[in-house]
This record gives sequence, C-alpha cells and structure tokens, in this order.
Amino acid sequence: MLPNPDLKYPLLTIAILVSCSISAQFLTGEEIEELQSNSKVISQSPDFSKADWISISEYVKDKKIVSIGEFTHGAHEIFEMQNSLIEFLVTKEGFEVILFESGMGELIDLNIRKTELSPAELTAGFFGGWRNQSRRELMQFIREYDIEFAGFDPQRFGISFYQTLKQETNRLGLDSAASWGLEHRFSLVSRQFRNAVYDSIAPVTNALIADWQLLYSAMEDGNIHPIVLKGVQNRISYLQYYLQFTKDKDWDTRFAARDSIMADNTIWLIENLYPDRKVIVLTHNYHASRYNDKILTMGQVLNSRYGDEMFVLGSFALDGEYAGNSGDSKPMDPPDTTQLDLKHVMMELDGFCQFVRADSGTSVFNRQIVVNDTFLDLNQSNKLVLSRHFDGLIFVKKVSPPKR
Repeated sequence: MLPNPDLKYPLLTIAILVSCSISAQFLTGEEIEELQSNSKVISQSPDFSKADWISISEYVKDKKIVSIGEFTHGAHEIFEMQNSLIEFLVTKEGFEVILFESGMGELIDLNIRKTELSPAELTAGFFGGWRNQSRRELMQFIREYDIEFAGFDPQRFGISFYQTLKQETNRLGLDSAASWGLEHRFSLVSRQFRNAVYDSIAPVTNALIADWQLLYSAMEDGNIHPIVLKGVQNRISYLQYYLQFTKDKDWDTRFAARDSIMADNTIWLIENLYPDRKVIVLTHNYHASRYNDKILTMGQVLNSRYGDEMFVLGSFALDGEYAGNSGDSKPMDPPDTTQLDLKHVMMELDGFCQFVRADSGTSVFNRQIVVNDTFLDLNQSNKLVLSRHFDGLIFVKKVSPPKR
C-alpha cells in the first residue's frame, strides 16, 4: 500500500529538499567523504531482487549470532531487506536458526510442523503487524531450507501453544482439559491486566501462577521436550512481572523485566537447543542494541555474554510512512533543521539501501545524533551515539506500510 497523495507528503518532500541544502551545516566535508567511502550500496531498488550483501560478509562470517534490528515493526521495505539479508546469511554464510521476537510457546508447534503448514499458517505465532506478505515469503523460505526457528518473547501471540499442551499432556497422561484451561485463563487474565486494579486482579493471577507451577512440576517429572517446559515457565514469568506492574506502575521495571526474560530465553535457546548452530535474531532496534544508558535491554545482556561473537545491525529509513503496532499509518518525521539528524546522513548516500560499519572511522556515528521514528526509551529520547549501540547500520531510502 503506497502513501496517500495528500498534503502532508508534498510538505515532507519539501522539508527533505530544504534539509539537504542545510545538511552541510551539520556534516563537515571530511565527514561526508568518510561516510561515502565507508558505505556500501546493497540495493538500488526496493524489491531487493539484485541485492549484493558481499560487503557484509567479512563482518558476519565468523560470528555465532547476527542480530537484525528494525526501527519499527511495520515497514514493508524493512521486511524485504531482512528477507534478502536472511537468504544471504543462510545460503552463503551457513546460518541455520532464526529467533523471532514472538511468543516462545506459540512457535514451538509451528516449528515442529513447518513442512505440513502453509506460509500463512506459520505466521500465526507472530503478532498482527508481522502477519503480512513479506513474513509469509520468509516462512516459505524457512520451509524450503528446513530452517529451525523459535520465539524468545514471554508475551503471548496467537493460540498455537494450545496444540502443544494438548499433545504433551495427553502423552504424559495428564489432564489435558485442565492444561487447556490454563491457557484460556491466561488469555482472560492477560486482557484484564490492561485496566486492572492490583487488589482485584492479584487473587486470580496468583491462583493461575500456582496452577501453572503445578503443571510445570508434573511435566518436569516426565520425558518432555525442554522448550515446552520453557514455554510454561514463560507463562509464569509473564504473569509475575505484569502483576507487579499493576501494583507499582513502574514502566522501567516492566520493560526491563520483559527484556531480561527475552535475553534469558535467547541465551537458553542458543546454548541448549542450538549450541553448534549460527543464529539470526530478528527484533526491534531497541531490543537489539548493545547499549542503553536508561534501562536494561535484551541486547545489553547478550552483549555481556557473547561480545565479539555477535554482530548487531540497526536499520533505519529516510522517508515514507509505516504502520504502527495498532496498524495505523504514520508518516516519517521530516529531518530536524536545528541539529544533526540521521536523515541528513542518509541524504548523502547513493542507492536505495546502504550498509556501513558504525565504527568504521565515520566520525559522525561517534557523536550524538537525532534519531526519530523509532522507540529508544521511556524518556522519549531521540538521540543516539550509534557506534555504541550497533556494529553495523542499514539505511533504506523510503518505506511504506506492510502488504497484507
């Protein structure tokens, strides 16, 4: 779906043209020369049909993990870029596993049955914004190459964990109806959390946690796949941190708790299920980033554990519009005209998509720069020193909402 030709887009285009003329106020000639000499054109077109990722090869070939961040969960061209890069990493660099920012429980059964299910069915474990044409194409690629995939998010997306619980409780001779009931109760409590008062929601939540713990103990004594146990454990962890949030309304603690669990899940998957595999991680820039001075993030935890074994990419866009988490279209912000904006940097580069090392000697990435159109922290910050956060940067000239 292309942007509607209403008034705001001509104004945005004018703003970008004006900003081009003043970008030299913020970028020195030496910085522009450094930037252009260190950047590599990946694709000249938005379909990435002739994308050339060879310039990234030397940085990822010996890595155990490549984390690919996205500035938003709702940009078609970012999804297409990811598909193209993933194909390169799988077919040329030997990566065999993809970990998604999706529910751990929801992706268990889908991965097991990936050859039986259609690409559309395989997206059922994703949140709504990821159930689109590009993700279906990615799942088709996963089927064809028999790539292992899993989720690392404690949040619930879809209903496919029902199927997993049914199979495993039946096999162990447990009460499968009661297990299914836990999932139903979990769904109800999760919805109630949105407007919950602690004193009213605590008794039902604590009772549910206790019942999940009983199921965990019963399953732990049986011969059960460890990822199923981890999925049950995630249900308990989610209920615990969200119940605490209804009590103290501490957003920092809530976000840090989720990221801590996501990091733990990712480490567990890499070291227990895929210890000898090269792994791709797909998530938001916020979670991927190696550094955050405001709050604990998943990327920080992974950085402390894996360090140079990991290559972290952040992706950003210059122009267009994207879909928010609720599906509504949002125009990209125009470049800041009062200080250095990442969009000023992107304007100096050729091609539709470019790659550059964040610490490549391009000094502009070693100082604070305005970065809009993406979530950075709960303080509504909009400035980053990009070389602290990412090893590599991917820039896309224009984005549009996902194609459903």
